[in-house]
Formats: sequence, C-alpha cells, structure tokens
Amino acid sequence: MTHVFIVNNTTFDIHLKYMFAATGTANNPDFLLNPKCNNIHHSRERNLLGLIADISRVKINDKILFYLQGDNSHSGTIFGIFKVKNNPFYCKNGYLNNELNKELQYRVFIEQDEVYPKGISEYAALDCLEDIKHPSEMCWSLIYRKLRGNRGCTMITDYEAQRLKRLIKNANENNNPITLTNVSDRFYYDIKKNCIAINQSNTMYQEDPQPILDIKERLLFKIENNQAYETHLQAYILQNIDINNNLRQLIIPNPNDSFWIGNEVGCGVGMQKIDILIMQFLDNTLYINVIELKCITPNENAFNQLEKYIKWIKDYICPLYHDKTIIINPIIIAPFGNNTLLTNKKIKYESSNKEKIKVSKEKYISVHKDNDNILFNELT
Repeated sequence: MTHVFIVNNTTFDIHLKYMFAATGTANNPDFLLNPKCNNIHHSRERNLLGLIADISRVKINDKILFYLQGDNSHSGTIFGIFKVKNNPFYCKNGYLNNELNKELQYRVFIEQDEVYPKGISEYAALDCLEDIKHPSEMCWSLIYRKLRGNRGCTMITDYEAQRLKRLIKNANENNNPITLTNVSDRFYYDIKKNCIAINQSNTMYQEDPQPILDIKERLLFKIENNQAYETHLQAYILQNIDINNNLRQLIIPNPNDSFWIGNEVGCGVGMQKIDILIMQFLDNTLYINVIELKCITPNENAFNQLEKYIKWIKDYICPLYHDKTIIINPIIIAPFGNNTLLTNKKIKYESSNKEKIKVSKEKYISVHKDNDNILFNELT
C-alpha cells in the first residue's frame, strides 16, 4: 500500500534529513488526553480525528511518496520511493517544529526503498493523457485531494502507485535509484535543482516516539452520551484493524492475507467520500468492501449513498481489472435497533455477468458499547 505526504520546500528537506514523514495541525488533541471533555467544537475535533485516522492507516513496509507543493521556483512535484520503517507515533513535545516551521505531530519513520533524484511534475502525474486509455487510469485519489485540499496524508490505490512509480523511474535517465551507503550519508532536498541529493551529515532523529493517541476512551464517551461519533468510529477501526480479530474477520474478506484499506476515499468531484474502502485480491478475484459508518440507526439515505459509491467503483475501479472477477460487498456499521429497513431494502444495482461484476447482499454490523469495550456483531 502507498501513502502520499504533502510537503513544501522546508518540510521536505527536514523529512529527508531526519527520515520521517508527518502530518498535523496547530491544534492539540486534548479531547483524547481528557476523553470526557465537552468544550471542544465538533468541527475541530472531527478534523483532528481525520489526521489520526490518516496516520493510523500507515503500516510497516508500506510505500511513501512525497508531493512537493509548487511555488515560484518549481511546479508541484512527486518524489519517491520510500518505505515505512516503524509504526506511526505521536510527537507531543514539538520536536523539529521550529525547523519545519509547522506543527506536524503525527509521524512515521521511513527508510530508503527506491529513491530517485528526480520527481515527476504535477502535470505528468495528474493531467497528462499521454498514456491514458480510459478515465479510470488517471490518478483520481490525488486529483480529488487537490480539489478538497487540507489533507496531509493521502492513500492512493495500488494501480495509481504502480503508475506513479513507473513515471518516476522513467523520469530518471539511468533508471537507477540513489542509495545511502555510508553511516554519515543523508538525503536532502536540493531546491536549486528541485531534486533529492545525498551529502554528509550527522543529523539524526533524537526524540523517543510516543504511541499514537488511542481513540477508544473518547469513542466510549461519545456512544454513552449519544453524541455523534462516525469519525471516531472510523479512526477506531483503522487503529484496531490489525489487533481486533473479531473486527478483522467481519470486514476483511480473508483476514490472513494482505489488503488495501482507505478512509475518506474520494469518489466524485462533488466531494463524496466513502467512509472505509477495502480491496483484496484472492486468486483471480478482486473483493471490494464498501463500508458506510453511521452513529444512528441507518435510514434510506445510507442505502442511497452505497448505491452511488458502487456506481463510482464500477466506473472508476472495475475497468482496471477487466480480466478479474470482481465481488463488491456493501457493509453498514451502525448501532442497529429494531430496523425494518433491513428486511425490505436492497441495494439497487444490477450485476453484469459479462463484466464479471457481482454485488453481494448487504452486510449489517452492529456496533455498541459493552462496559469498557467496543463490540461488533454481524446481524442476520
């Protein structure tokens, strides 16, 4: 899986010298340090939770690209490729914030994978149609990110990652990555040449990392007090998908195999977003789980949203895998009560045998608080 971190000239150089990627904001997540506080504005809390959810999806050995924002000296440029070294962590003391000239609390250590000196322009990555045969082949994850903005860590699909890697490799004449070979070797950003280079330095990340703040207690408080918690639930799922076996069994087609997971997945210029999207290849079949999260008993709107998401998936993801059987599983996770909608409503989508696309019957997963635990149960 591949993640793209947004940087500027200053932050990119610091990320390279100290070998970490990061996202963050000037606001502190005090509601996680004091889970029962009620004096934080809901939009501020939601934005902070989005950052935590984004960094929580990053796993060891995932790939990292840097999207350098354009300025008067250069256009936007995408550089890579790095690899995630450790689990994400929280920087509570502002280490390197002065050098970054930004507050980036949510971080992950990186190491070299295939690091090329030259990047590719924003135009080549997002606009150029030279090698595009179908609209689905464009890098929609980053296009939607550009439209929405304000997201420092964005996931891209495996297809998009492979295409960007190919473009980066082709942009470097000898196709050979540059490598840190000596103990004192460090990457840095050469702003005059707009490239990654190597010099000798003793820079080293010197602060002990703290674990990412756990969302569980805040989610329990929100459920207990009947307050909105969809964004909290999303962050909780991303934090726990690798350690909660029950949750993993419910939403991953094969819990023992690797999978791609995205949160707030853009699926249209109208700013529609899929709460959680999971993709997994098993043999010659691509499973796509489309997950809608609700903090109240779902109504017809939830089904309408899923129908739109499935249509987008059919138009923008399925054409990339025309040689595969594709099974789309719509899932709603919510606090279900006595909901007659479960028995008389069905996703309106016609499967096509010719396209080898099948949409399964909806799966309903109940989420509820049980003492100090968050429980998930499939409803039948």
